[in-house]
Amino acid sequence: MAVQFWHVLLRKVKRFWISWKLSCKTRLCFRRFKSSERLAMSMCDKGSTKLQLGVTRIACRLGKDLIFPSEVAERAKRPCTGLWRQIRSAETAVVTNLSLCCLQGQKDWAPSPERAIQLCTIALTYDPEHVKAMRRMGHAYCALHHYEDAEAILTSAVRQRPKDAALRQDLERARSQADDVRRRAKDWEREAFRDMFERLPGGFATPEVRGTTAWPESQFPTPQRCLGADEVDDYVAHLSESLQQEGEAAYIMELLYTIRHAVEMQFGEGSGKQLARIVPLVQALTRSPGLVKSHEPGKGQRCLASRLTGLTPEQPLHDRDESVAFCHQLRAQKKIFLDELQSQKMQKEILWEAPWSCQTEHSWQCVPLVRQGAWVAGGFFGATSEVLSGNSAIRPFEAGFAKVMPKGVLRHEANTNYVLTLHLILELRTPGGQYVAHIGEQSRSLEEGVFVFDPSYAHWIENTSEAEMLIFYCHFYHPEISEVERYALLLLAQLMEMLQSSGVVRSATLAPAAENVARPVSTVA
Repeated sequence: MAVQFWHVLLRKVKRFWISWKLSCKTRLCFRRFKSSERLAMSMCDKGSTKLQLGVTRIACRLGKDLIFPSEVAERAKRPCTGLWRQIRSAETAVVTNLSLCCLQGQKDWAPSPERAIQLCTIALTYDPEHVKAMRRMGHAYCALHHYEDAEAILTSAVRQRPKDAALRQDLERARSQADDVRRRAKDWEREAFRDMFERLPGGFATPEVRGTTAWPESQFPTPQRCLGADEVDDYVAHLSESLQQEGEAAYIMELLYTIRHAVEMQFGEGSGKQLARIVPLVQALTRSPGLVKSHEPGKGQRCLASRLTGLTPEQPLHDRDESVAFCHQLRAQKKIFLDELQSQKMQKEILWEAPWSCQTEHSWQCVPLVRQGAWVAGGFFGATSEVLSGNSAIRPFEAGFAKVMPKGVLRHEANTNYVLTLHLILELRTPGGQYVAHIGEQSRSLEEGVFVFDPSYAHWIENTSEAEMLIFYCHFYHPEISEVERYALLLLAQLMEMLQSSGVVRSATLAPAAENVARPVSTVA
């Protein structure tokens, strides 16, 4: 009995000695890291001997800077179950808190963002979805002025917690600073390579002489040109990933945040507050079944997929409205349009295209000049570009020249109420021939002039003459839409087109296709 008593007593003394020794080591290693000391001490007091040993070992090695990436990667491959899961969780918490200490610094030593990044890398090796480690790594990158790296890691953090307002603010700051860095880099490149071809010997890579377009990007900015194709592709990839992994609610939030971020990049901080009418439009598009056809008494059949509230008047014909009186100023420019079109036809430098809605019996063809707000005619039609640029009230979404065959019909479909259509008759040669427009339940016949209407009402245009009819067409934004809203609608149209082409959303909407929505995993008891 006496021997057994002494064995039990020695075992208790040994346990007490190990616990006290581990606690002393932990205090020694964390004497500079107060927040991590409390965590490690609580783990040593409450955990088992193996857990105490694991936490203390990582603390000692971190204090002596003996943790190497290869060792961390090797440790991360070990199975993480049972007690080892607790040890791994404790280690991750310790290194994350240590990274904050390295960011803030202490009285006797300066902050070390480089060390903070190393510690966050260790934490993310153990737990790749650790949001706190991502955020502190982003702060460390910002402290080192590596704003693009900060933007990338904070974007990953926001995907994990899309509703975290503090994370989104950090991401917005990092993106703003990264954009400034990219803008300065582009300005430097532009200045460094300015007049490069003029400094080369004569005859070297001499381009073909052709007139340049006067289309003003500063007056009519578009996401396609301001953001670039790569940035828009990234937006689409993030939206697709958000929809497939996090569900429809996160997808809608990501879509709204993307539009607001792009607008504030272009128009400055706070401009996103002008998108009050865009938010319900986006929400309706994400829940829309598609095209909605209705009949309005006295106006006719109407087809809408997206509708912006507060636009007046909503009627088929607008050619006599004072709000679009600026359109009639183009009538004086008819000769410029026609002469330039005829000149290009004589030089055989233009190619007439058959639109998708063209029918075989009564066809029409077009030469597009503007698509999604951007000039697409290159160096051709410089005079036409100058005319459109000089009339700032007309903000084109699409524009070009159309040719309607003899006794032909021009059919076109549109499904929004915030884009109006303008037709300027350029040539109607045969005597007695007329331009006859059927818009909803109303009709109008013209031999010359300008005609403005709402294309969301069922419509078609007839050429009653025996010769081709030439017109200039322009689908332009409603005059009651602000410039910020116009830019947001352009981005929305581009995102919708790319998401639809990839099969992520249904046709004519932003509503997700059924197979692309993330579903909760069901468990069977």
